Amino acid sequence: MENKIPENEITENDAEKRQKSGSGGKFVLAFLFTCLAAAGLFLLWAWISYNKRYSAEFIRAGLVLVYIIPCLLGGRMLGAMAKRNVFLPGALLGACYFAAVLLFSYVIKGADVQAAAAPLILCTISGAAGTLRLHRRKEKEQES
Repeated sequence: MENKIPENEITENDAEKRQKSGSGGKFVLAFLFTCLAAAGLFLLWAWISYNKRYSAEFIRAGLVLVYIIPCLLGGRMLGAMAKRNVFLPGALLGACYFAAVLLFSYVIKGADVQAAAAPLILCTISGAAGTLRLHRRKEKEQES
């Protein structure tokens, strides 16, 4: 006797194929979220630094956070949507965000590409770090 799987029942392989096929849309969604979060944080930081009259060094430090925080949040969103290890796509998300910022800066005022190594590393690492799951022990305990 043959074991037939009903047609309306989804097998594990089908579910994995569906998850992999939709990963491009999830990446684009996380990238758009990262860009919107960065724009919002940048406008907020510009307003705060203008009203408080911070020094140039303090303003630069805040701009570094505008590189890091959106990539962390976008990586976190990507990791939550994928529900699997997405360390490399998180790093790619950070690199794509940096490329978008660099392109925007170059179009607006002719950015210095040679001084871009440190922000590239910051964006890439923070995007990858955002995908890390910190509560794996709780998930494993609940499964058993």
